[in-house]
Formats: sequence, structure tokens, C-alpha cells
Amino acid sequence: GHILNMSPPLHNQDMVINKCAYMVSKFGMTYMIHALAQELKAYNIATHALWPVTMIESAATEFLGLGDRSQWRTADILAHATLALVERAPILSSGKAWSDEEVLQELWGITDFSDYTCVPGSEPIKIPW
Repeated sequence: GHILNMSPPLHNQDMVINKCAYMVSKFGMTYMIHALAQELKAYNIATHALWPVTMIESAATEFLGLGDRSQWRTADILAHATLALVERAPILSSGKAWSDEEVLQELWGITDFSDYTCVPGSEPIKIPW
């Protein structure tokens, strides 16, 4: 089995500034994935954290005015990254915090992400995680 949290990698702790409660809860979810990887290994359950490299088109990005469609990717990138993770045998990867791009590059060999842009030909802004 697999447990997948939508939570960020831990390599840029500066992201908590002015977002303390939100980011601490997100980072806590990532730490939980790391801990559960060891606790659930004997049960053949893998744990993963997944986070987008760019903003994703959603009701939240639209409602909060987080840029425009030329700066976003479609939710398909997260769906495909999720599928790539859970189609693997749990023993092959567990306890890792992945970006959507890392998953698709490493597991499916995808290096061109232009099919995921909301506006063809645009280059979505990467979030500095």
C-alpha cells in the first residue's frame, strides 16, 4: 500500500516566514512521512510526500488571485506524479518528499513539462521550495 501526503520538501525553511501556521503544519506532514516510512516498512506500506514545483490551476489559485493561467500548470501533473508513485511496489521507494517534476523525471523519464501548462507556450513560475 501507499500513503501520500501533499506536503513540501524540507530543503527551504525560509518558506515559513509570514506563513507560520500553514507551513509548520505542512512541514509536519512531511516529517510524518519520514517517520512512518520506518514504522510501516514491515507492513509493506510506502509513504510519500508530493508537492508541485509551480502553482496548480485550482479554485484556490483562482480565488486567491495567485497569478494567472499563464503562470500555472494543470492538476494533471499531480495526478500523473501520484500514479507514478503508487504504481510502484511499496518497497522501492518510501519516506521521500518529492516534487512533481522529480517523480515524473525519475520514474517515467519525462523531462518536458510543457504539456502540463495551462496556456500553451507559457513558462509557469517555479515556487522556490
